[in-house]
Amino acid sequence: MKSSFSTIAVLGATGSIGTQTLDVARRSGIRVTSLSAQNNVRALAALCREFRPQSACIAEEHYAELRLMLADTDIKIYAGAEGLAELRGSKYLQSRTAGIYRDVKSALAANIPVLFTGTPCQIAALRAYLSLQPLIATTYLYLVDVVCHGAPSPMVWHKY
Repeated sequence: MKSSFSTIAVLGATGSIGTQTLDVARRSGIRVTSLSAQNNVRALAALCREFRPQSACIAEEHYAELRLMLADTDIKIYAGAEGLAELRGSKYLQSRTAGIYRDVKSALAANIPVLFTGTPCQIAALRAYLSLQPLIATTYLYLVDVVCHGAPSPMVWHKY
């Protein structure tokens, strides 16, 4: 199934949730723009080679090793908390959710796995639309909350 999402950033890409998220992205044709990991530099380098993100971030003590491992790529490498801030802070504004809840419901009805990434209020809205209780898991639905920094209106972006 082709996803309605076009791109995602996966922080903690080598962990349990990160690898599951990347499995869904791989199957759904979602482009991965950024990846991060704490210490697993070899796994992060392999994921960077597979997904070809624009940027990656690793703990400061592994920065030099990751840069060396990916020296033949054009992937921008960041390190530490400051690097994560660079990955998190890019082009954050309100997303258009028109029709997405209906699309998710249709996919789930067909037993198609769905990865839904959104702000906490978008996750709550999807759960309400699907009549799901908070914190109750479903077989085919994977939810990923992103931190909400108070997204500005898209008009602000267009005026910029």
